[in-house]
Amino acid sequence: MNGLIVTGISTDVGKTVVSAILAKALKADYWKPIEAGGCDSKTVEALSGAFCHPSAYVLKHPRSPHYSMLDPKRIILPKAERLVIEGCGGVMVPYGEDLLGTLFAKWNMPWVVVSNNYLGSINHTLLTLHWLKTHRQRVLGLIFNGEPNDFILSYSSLPCLGHLLPEKKLTKRKIACYAQQWKETLKPFGTLSPKEKPTPAPYLL
Repeated sequence: MNGLIVTGISTDVGKTVVSAILAKALKADYWKPIEAGGCDSKTVEALSGAFCHPSAYVLKHPRSPHYSMLDPKRIILPKAERLVIEGCGGVMVPYGEDLLGTLFAKWNMPWVVVSNNYLGSINHTLLTLHWLKTHRQRVLGLIFNGEPNDFILSYSSLPCLGHLLPEKKLTKRKIACYAQQWKETLKPFGTLSPKEKPTPAPYLL
């Protein structure tokens, strides 16, 4: 299976919209293992037309998964030729006795990090990248919800794969336009299969 993991530097940074665009660009299925207080799968399906695999857990309230005592054994990769996986919160969200990022890292897929501009976002972005580097994960690059941050790009030595413009309303047509643009920036990277060993991206952290 080929695929990638979409994580964000915090909640509400645009992971779901980015996941919809990537699923469209890569002609991939979509999967959000844990839904916490939302219906992101329906959003992705409506915007991209991607097939959405059922979540392992659908939580009623937008809280950290560890409050619900979830069983890690229930989160098993669905069968798909190509798969875009959206995380819940960020890589250091507590999950059982561990972190959600630790579970996702076992799947041996490359990552895309979604960042946006708010006070503290540089710190949150670089900490996310540092965690991924420490756990020897391959990061394809960053996608910004808003204008790209030059300091983050320079300091991390990672490429900007795309950025979202302010949109009054997202439509299938807009998602398709973004997908066409981002498809070109993703071409040099491709995706990894689980059998391949990831190589960490060069960070200056």
